[in-house]
Amino acid sequence: MYDINKNPIHTNQQAKNQLENWNQQDIEKMMKPVTLGPKTIGYFVMEETRFRNDEANRKLWQSLIRLIIASAISAFAAAAGAAVIFARGLSQPAQQVAFGLDNLAQGRPLEKIPEKGTAEISRIARSANLLGERLENEQRIRAQWAQDIAHDLRTPTASIRSQLEAMLDGIFAPDPKRIRSLLDELSRVEGLVNDLDELMRLEEPNTPIRPKIISPTILYAFLQERFDIELKAKGIDLLLEVNNNGNPSAKLLADDALLQRALSNIISNAIRHSKTNSSVVLAISLDQKTCITIRNDGVPIPELEIPRLFDRLYRGEYARNTPGSGLGLTIAQRIIKLHGGNISIISNNECGATPGSPGTSVIIEFPSA
Repeated sequence: MYDINKNPIHTNQQAKNQLENWNQQDIEKMMKPVTLGPKTIGYFVMEETRFRNDEANRKLWQSLIRLIIASAISAFAAAAGAAVIFARGLSQPAQQVAFGLDNLAQGRPLEKIPEKGTAEISRIARSANLLGERLENEQRIRAQWAQDIAHDLRTPTASIRSQLEAMLDGIFAPDPKRIRSLLDELSRVEGLVNDLDELMRLEEPNTPIRPKIISPTILYAFLQERFDIELKAKGIDLLLEVNNNGNPSAKLLADDALLQRALSNIISNAIRHSKTNSSVVLAISLDQKTCITIRNDGVPIPELEIPRLFDRLYRGEYARNTPGSGLGLTIAQRIIKLHGGNISIISNNECGATPGSPGTSVIIEFPSA
């Protein structure tokens, strides 16, 4: 408050602090008259109240600013630490997967990759482990296959060599019987080579098949003619059973050449291991899927051998002294897989060609037309 001469007569502490920072001209500009009627009796200056003009408020404001800055720094440090931990947890499984895949690509043995980390990295690790196991299994099979091929080729070639040397030394006479024996050994080698060539061709990626509608009776006629000599030699009847299960539109759809080869391999085995004067049944069931069953009467296959019958060059206990390359069922299985189907074997005292008799049934299933 100021008198008529603009001299201060009263002020509060907050205004006093502010006035110390102002000059007289600024104060006079802010003065407003106090009038009593028409007469001016004094002046007053009133500063607008602000939150920061109060000392306590100003200290509070400064404390809040310091707290916000400290909190922001702490939050940033915590976020950076969490990011480092997360990145390390993410990069370590990724590095393990990359290291494992590098080993796989360079042909080194694959150590099991830990299946941890994010869902995607864990899935990649699991797939890499499965791929490594499959490749190791394929390597074992390839090594065993090479050994088996070498053995199967070494036996007939050694026999041929020994007989030819014996003829040269005059121990054996080169008579027709001896020459026929040599030709049989050469035929065995030729059959093995041909079967190996066909199996490798069938196992190539994207092997084409040419499916078409096949008549079961025409297929049966081909097989009957194909094995006519073998069937008559053992007094075996090849019988045909066809059932469309009340679905006349169901058709047998397959690559005829490949299906003939697969069935020929199976029926050849069935005739070879059937009893004399018995039957081999070719049963064809047509519906949503085609089911072809070949049944024969004979001694059941030992249960422990059945899972290995489709292995390359595997020959069971009862097949070791019989003709064949050991690839027939492997080729048949590959052909059926090319048709989107599967093949299985049941052998016991009740699944022969004659109901309730001992024997073996080979069951083939694949989609119908």
